[in-house]
Amino acid sequence: MIETAGALVWRMHRDRLEVRLIHRPKYDDWSWPKGKLDTGEAFQTAAAREVCEETGRPVILGVPLPGLQYLTAEGRVKRVHYWAARRADPARDAAPLAARAPVHPVSPQEIDDAVWLPIDEAADRLTRSADRIPLDALATEHHHGRLDTHVVVIARHGRATARSGWYGDEHDRP
Repeated sequence: MIETAGALVWRMHRDRLEVRLIHRPKYDDWSWPKGKLDTGEAFQTAAAREVCEETGRPVILGVPLPGLQYLTAEGRVKRVHYWAARRADPARDAAPLAARAPVHPVSPQEIDDAVWLPIDEAADRLTRSADRIPLDALATEHHHGRLDTHVVVIARHGRATARSGWYGDEHDRP
């Protein structure tokens, strides 16, 4: 199985929801930015990296969207995991961006065009009809006000050194 990850990059433009589509000259198709996971890479990391590689701009992932599964031309099963994503803002998102590895610039042989389109126009432009499934989910999330998200991390330690065996300050106890 081929595991891939990507995102539907969205923005509000003149009070309308728009999404970013990419054109791949090799396949002459319009689709969502996505790509294969590197060895040991998490799905979310791959999605953020691939979108940046294919659009030239970093993103912040939001809500998960329905994925797709289909057979490639070679007969292999390909599974794509998608998230809603907004373009990263260098000031607002400085911390998560600083934690990321550098990304290669967009290759014109891989992606030769990228456009922002309103939802209805994007649905018409998509080459594969199945790519409308995550688009419909994105529109639903927008309708319910759930696209503009932020991350909350809750960290719990599972096991600490016993207090009886630690003689330092509590906040330093491993």
